[in-house]
Amino acid sequence: MDLKLFQRDMPGVHMGMKYQGAQKLIASLQGLGVLAELDDRVYDRRYQAPRVIEVLLRHR
Repeated sequence: MDLKLFQRDMPGVHMGMKYQGAQKLIASLQGLGVLAELDDRVYDRRYQAPRVIEVLLRHR
C-alpha cells in the first residue's frame, strides 16, 4: 500500500486542547486501532489512520 500521498509534512494541528487531553485522546484512538504512529519520532510525533487510508485507496 503506497502511503506517500498521506505522508506530507504539515504543521501540527491544534484543536484548542491541552497537552494531557490530546495525549489521552491519542492513546484512546490508538487503543481502538484507529490511529497508529507513522514513524519512531520522540518529538513531533505523526500518526496515521490505517483503516481510513485502506478505504480511501480501495475506492480510488
